[in-house]
Amino acid sequence: PIVAANVVREPEFVGRAEEQISAIEKATTAVNGDYCDKNDQKFLPDPGFILFDKGINEWIIGGVCQ
Repeated sequence: PIVAANVVREPEFVGRAEEQISAIEKATTAVNGDYCDKNDQKFLPDPGFILFDKGINEWIIGGVCQ
């Protein structure tokens, strides 16, 4: 199953590429703690499911627990 997390930050993200790395790290930690670790799995972000939502200034990180 595909899992996704939106990453919120203060000050808000603006969509720069270097923000993406921080957002992936934060999403991975959160998703592992909330979902993947319970099944002895790890979250693997999928580059095809990573996007920046300009309307809400958040990174959306998608991937799977494996």
